[in-house]
Amino acid sequence: MAGSVWNSLVVGVLGSAGQLPVCSLAARTEGLGSWGTHWRIVVPNSRGFFPAIAVITFITNWNAFLWPLVIGQDQSSWTVQVALSTFTTDQTVNIHELFLTATVSILPLGLVFLFLQRYLAEGVARTGIKA
Repeated sequence: MAGSVWNSLVVGVLGSAGQLPVCSLAARTEGLGSWGTHWRIVVPNSRGFFPAIAVITFITNWNAFLWPLVIGQDQSSWTVQVALSTFTTDQTVNIHELFLTATVSILPLGLVFLFLQRYLAEGVARTGIKA
């Protein structure tokens, strides 16, 4: 599991949980149960982290190549990366079609990043990941 998204998830949840023991004790004192504490204290404090994990997971799955190549027997189940690899063969390289398709395949990644950019930066800042 080294280097996977789940490592980031654990670091992010633990990193954003610095004040949670005090808050959960206060919530218990106020009469909240464990379920109410989770939904009213933990989830709102982790709000900026979930979109960051969503973007990282989306980009990882969008760029998947080896596993979809192994299991994708039908062209309708191929990922974008596997479809792009069909433009290069031993004999020819369709460079114009390859570049056009690669450019079009980047658009969903750009849109996801544009819409979740604010949450991504907030989630990374909360986890303490340094660039």
